[in-house]
Amino acid sequence: MVTCSSGEWAVDLLKRPRFVWLPCYLAAEAPLALSRIKSSKYEVSGRSFCGASIVIKTEHDVRPLCPLEAGVPEERRLHVLDGIRGVAAIVVVIGHLPKMWIAENFSHFYLAVDLFFMLSGFVIAFAYEEKLKSGLSARRFMLIRYIRLYPLYIVGTLIGIMSAIITYAMGKGDLSFASLTTAIVTAVLMLPSPSFGDTDGLMPLNPPAWSLLFELIMNFGYAFVLFRLATTTISLIVVSSAVALIWTDLHLHSLHTGMSWSTALYGITRVIFPYCVGILLHRTTSKGQTSGVFAYAFPLVLVFALMGHGLRPEVTELVSLVFLFPFIIFGGAKIDASNSIGFHFLGKISYGLYVTSVPIITLLSRILHASHIDENFLWPWFGYIVIAVLVSFAAFLNTHFDVPARKYIRDWLIPTKTGRELS
Repeated sequence: MVTCSSGEWAVDLLKRPRFVWLPCYLAAEAPLALSRIKSSKYEVSGRSFCGASIVIKTEHDVRPLCPLEAGVPEERRLHVLDGIRGVAAIVVVIGHLPKMWIAENFSHFYLAVDLFFMLSGFVIAFAYEEKLKSGLSARRFMLIRYIRLYPLYIVGTLIGIMSAIITYAMGKGDLSFASLTTAIVTAVLMLPSPSFGDTDGLMPLNPPAWSLLFELIMNFGYAFVLFRLATTTISLIVVSSAVALIWTDLHLHSLHTGMSWSTALYGITRVIFPYCVGILLHRTTSKGQTSGVFAYAFPLVLVFALMGHGLRPEVTELVSLVFLFPFIIFGGAKIDASNSIGFHFLGKISYGLYVTSVPIITLLSRILHASHIDENFLWPWFGYIVIAVLVSFAAFLNTHFDVPARKYIRDWLIPTKTGRELS
């Protein structure tokens, strides 16, 4: 391993000759870096790449190691936030189960999506703000985000496609042939589907994916604009978006909105506030962590918030978004659990559970309906079995599909800089 003194450029020596692109602001360190390459011949040419680099040729493979692909060190893992995300995903599953399948009732389960937005703002800023400031391009950042989200998204979407095709073949589908075909094409491309008057949903084949669409929009805004803004400016955005969010809540009497074409503008209002609060929490939270039993209290506070407890929806929603969720994320980032195995597992299954559960539940419900099974006999044990199966499936996907698929796509779409790429 060869590392420049700035720590911003590192190369790993393998066996095949390669070229490496060195940004011009590190050009002064090239002789120092090259002097550390043992037993290799090299030459430094004056050829420019986009007018801002030099090209180094060695007889070994010289691969830039981007810190973006490096894992977060274990001591910096946000285990409690992983656990909170997993608990929220399970609550979303419960909220989408037919009432005849399970006894539990989380009347405000949809607020878990707002928590996801806030967590996303915090974690994205935590992982990428310094990298973006150090020269990571917005294009590369967005490519990494798509790679992170797409494999499990397409699994859930393929299940949704299968369910829709079966239903259409039975003559009971909500979509016409043209709408179904268009929905399949746009879903594969991770784009919203035109409704053609058949359905108002943005992502009819995988309904929860509407939130992924809005998250990617915010990721795009973060990579191009938000990370550059001062904390004071982010605070002003939080205040102004809070006003818009309060107006939306009072106007609609609920924040369970944004997943359809007719409510898409409300969805934008719904995502800006929590995402920017997450960024603000990252910037105002010190890096130190303590360990204690209080870490286990934060998922319980989340469960309490999502149950509703008979309060007016507007009250519960605004209190949760403005006070409880920031408190949960702040506390979860500051206090780690003494035993993080459970939190770690919940974090691993959270995204896969969220993005695959609704298509599976929809498919299963249609199969039971077509089989003329009286669902009253399924209450309440069937729902618990479904949750256990969905969690197991998400764990399986994480280990045996998502991680290998992301590595394969990353190696394919983000290759090492080579002479061919520089020419």
